[in-house]
Amino acid sequence: MRDATHRRLERGYNLVEVLIAMALLGTVLMSILTLFVFGRRNVYSGKQMTKATSVTNQVLEDLQPLGTSTLYTNFKITSTTSTTSPTIAGVQYSNVIVRSTADTTGDFADGPKYLARWKALIPAGQLKDGKVTMVIIPDEKKTSTDPTSAAFVRIRVITEWEEGSRARNVTADLAKFNRSF
Repeated sequence: MRDATHRRLERGYNLVEVLIAMALLGTVLMSILTLFVFGRRNVYSGKQMTKATSVTNQVLEDLQPLGTSTLYTNFKITSTTSTTSPTIAGVQYSNVIVRSTADTTGDFADGPKYLARWKALIPAGQLKDGKVTMVIIPDEKKTSTDPTSAAFVRIRVITEWEEGSRARNVTADLAKFNRSF
């Protein structure tokens, strides 16, 4: 009798026990796999954000030493330049002047080729559909319709790109341009 009981205990696992163990193992493995997928996505997103921030900082460094008159000359802004009221990266602007790496030819082609250089900062394969937009915001206290008559201008640099199915952007302001002419 002792041999029959002993043999029954040593028979191994039954099918239900094996199925439960496999289900638990599958659940744990799927959880770990999900962590890797989301981790990879976050690393990619962080890489994109770092690149966009780097591009934005480079643009600000290029603009920092320019005086207002040099800025206007380089970006072909004259007393006849009209202001617009665009929506950029989900923000509505009014009475601003816009220059973008999407417009590197024609009327917006700049002398020292700032826009072309900024566009080259976004290599192929990085920052999908990426572009840099410079929003020049003249002083609101000016009385003239001439944007170059502003005593002070603020510049907002916006780097935009597509990441998966959503639009992303990095925005930085430079507010040191006093009228120097």
